[in-house]
Amino acid sequence: MQTLAFRPYKSPNGNCILLLHTAEAPATSEWRDYVSAVQALLADSTAMVRAFVATDGGSPNAIQRRLLADAVMRGTQMHTHVFATDLFIRSVVTAFSWIAKPGATAHAPWELAKVCETCSVSLPDIARELQDLQKSFPKVLTLERMLDSAKLRSPDHA
Repeated sequence: MQTLAFRPYKSPNGNCILLLHTAEAPATSEWRDYVSAVQALLADSTAMVRAFVATDGGSPNAIQRRLLADAVMRGTQMHTHVFATDLFIRSVVTAFSWIAKPGATAHAPWELAKVCETCSVSLPDIARELQDLQKSFPKVLTLERMLDSAKLRSPDHA
C-alpha cells in the first residue's frame, strides 16, 4: 500500500514540496523517490524551499531521515513544516531538526494559516494543491483537520 504522496509546488514566493503521509512508515523505495524529488527541487531553487507535510503518524526511520538530511545539506536551504497531532511525530521532527539544515518544525493542524503567512505563501493555493494531491491517495485525517481549521475544505473534498 502506498504510504506517502508528494508533489512540488512553485509558489510566487519560492518553491515548495507538499507531502501527505498515512499512519504507516514509508517504504524505502517511496522515500528514495521523495528524496530525489527534493533534490531536484533544491537544484532548481535559489531561495528557501518549504516542505509542507501532513502526516497521520507515519514517519521515516533513522536511515531515511539521514538520506533526506544529506540531500538538504547539499542543496539550497530547506525548512520542513510537519503538521501532526501525534506527540511521537513531533519528537521525531525535533530530532530531525538537529541534523537537517536549516531544520524542521512540528505544528498542530490548526496552525496551517499561521505557517503560510509566516512563509509568505498563499494559504488558498497550498490548500488547493494539498486537496488535489489527496484525491488520488488514502484519506489523511490530519489534512482534513488542517483544511477545516482554515475553513478551506472544498465541497468535493468533504
